[in-house]
Amino acid sequence: MWKIFFDMQQKYVIGIDVSKSKLDCAVVSSDFQLHLESVIFNNEKRITSYLKEMLKVLKISSADLLVCCENTGIYNRPLEKVCIRLGIGLWVEHAVKIKRASTDMRGKSDRKDALRIAHYAIRYNDKVILYHEPLDKVKEMHILIRCREKLISQKGAIKNHLKEAKTHDKFEYGILVQSYKKMLKTLESSILEIEQK
Repeated sequence: MWKIFFDMQQKYVIGIDVSKSKLDCAVVSSDFQLHLESVIFNNEKRITSYLKEMLKVLKISSADLLVCCENTGIYNRPLEKVCIRLGIGLWVEHAVKIKRASTDMRGKSDRKDALRIAHYAIRYNDKVILYHEPLDKVKEMHILIRCREKLISQKGAIKNHLKEAKTHDKFEYGILVQSYKKMLKTLESSILEIEQK
């Protein structure tokens, strides 16, 4: 991801609150006026049709629009792919930064969060970092790191279970050691393999 400064040449910002199954969207003009609010399914087909529709309704080109959302990991993928495909600027910002900057709106809802995100993108437009699709090798590294973390977490949970049983119930501990033996070996082997990759 490369830093590109955004001089508010875009006429509209769409603030999007991303969740697993849906996107709450708030279309705001550069003078902070709310124009449209929508809730759409979080899949590439629906996002594509929504963004194309917004370009038509607002009578603008892709260059006149900036989409801003919080970083929600894998749930952002459909939006990232569509914005790259349509040539629409996408700013994926850390949730903490948006939360700290938003002190003027009370209450919490997905709809309000979408508006907060849009306002943040307009107010802090000089700090924008446009999303660029990383190289496949970089994506692979991120996936492997997440996978390793998950496996280490599972291994830790099993070890904690064994530790608690050992200090409180020797009989249960004996059974658990035998039950978890293969699983722990597999987890350790998988973690090592990922680390080598």
